Amino acid sequence: MFVRLQRLAAGPFQVTRLEQGFVAWNGAQVRHSDGGWARRRALHGKLTKGPAPRSVAHSGEDVLPGLGSRARAPTGIPGPSASLQVSRQAGNLPPPLPAPQRARARQRLSRPEGLAVQDGVSHFRACPRTRLRVPPGAVRLKVLTLNVAHGAPFAVPLPFLRRRSALLGTLDAVAALLTREAADVVGLQEVDRSSLFSGQVDQVGHIATRAGYPHVHHGVHSAVARLFAQGTALLSRHPLEARDSAHFGRDRRVDKGYVVATLAGGNGPGADVVSLHLDPFSAPVRQRQVDLLIQALRQRPERPRVVLGDFNDEDTEGDGPVPRLCAALGLHTPSGGEPTWPLPRARQRLDLILASATLRFTRYAVLPEAVSDHHAVVAELTGPAR
Repeated sequence: MFVRLQRLAAGPFQVTRLEQGFVAWNGAQVRHSDGGWARRRALHGKLTKGPAPRSVAHSGEDVLPGLGSRARAPTGIPGPSASLQVSRQAGNLPPPLPAPQRARARQRLSRPEGLAVQDGVSHFRACPRTRLRVPPGAVRLKVLTLNVAHGAPFAVPLPFLRRRSALLGTLDAVAALLTREAADVVGLQEVDRSSLFSGQVDQVGHIATRAGYPHVHHGVHSAVARLFAQGTALLSRHPLEARDSAHFGRDRRVDKGYVVATLAGGNGPGADVVSLHLDPFSAPVRQRQVDLLIQALRQRPERPRVVLGDFNDEDTEGDGPVPRLCAALGLHTPSGGEPTWPLPRARQRLDLILASATLRFTRYAVLPEAVSDHHAVVAELTGPAR
């Protein structure tokens, strides 16, 4: 059965595909295909279990999971006059809420973004969300993050088993994507120097040369002489100063860490940019790694920050690594609900871009190209000139 949702004078509605099998509803008028009307209400952002819609058109604003606030719909999405059609079963529609619950819902929506109130005390729940807008006289900065997967986008990336031509072809595709997007700074994860594991290919140098990035900062977080040299990297069109690199842990088997550098030259915001890769297996380990990053960044001079990379964590509420990082360093993001891994059918949101409050997002997008087992994420920011 098809259910058609239309915007009525009685109030707006919101519906969005959040992840496989979930849809969010908010005060929607629902008309069944037989012409009858049914009034259904749900808490803002509440999830209703059911089969995932094949196609969902958005109108006005979009609700993204976990962040508990609103963001403008991306460009190219039909406006308020467009009708929405979702393949649903009537039995899966959310029931009406009692009046006391509706009152509590309105009270929750009146609280500041990213805050939860318990016993009269506000607690940080998630990274604050901001609207996409360009302040007058602002300086622009474009950033991009991508997990390269060692140039071998498979479940078990083993680049040394690939033909050299295939490996270089993948790296060339990455470089072509970076050339097209023309970001000022690129953060890469799971990218290698020349070694037996990498197929004797300097992946960082190859991508930087092909994409035209003259300034490179590569941190090796796991290395054994001539066998492998893996880590994260920053590619920049502007000089990089105050460079630093850190490996999480003393064990060589731990290949996660970060690189950080300050953008120099021009009249840009002079921000610290971090390319980060967190542990994929353990939430407590990710928490400890984020705490180490927070301590390190607090020891650097105070300036705007951009933290991007593979967080390996979807938890954007509670006390997870992402909200902990946002709360400690005053970071925010306009989005975060788009799945980035694994390709070809991404289901998990692992890759993010976070920025200081002085930097405003004017674009945030997950790119569709399949050049790795992760989607690339790109953002455009504005900030005051130095």
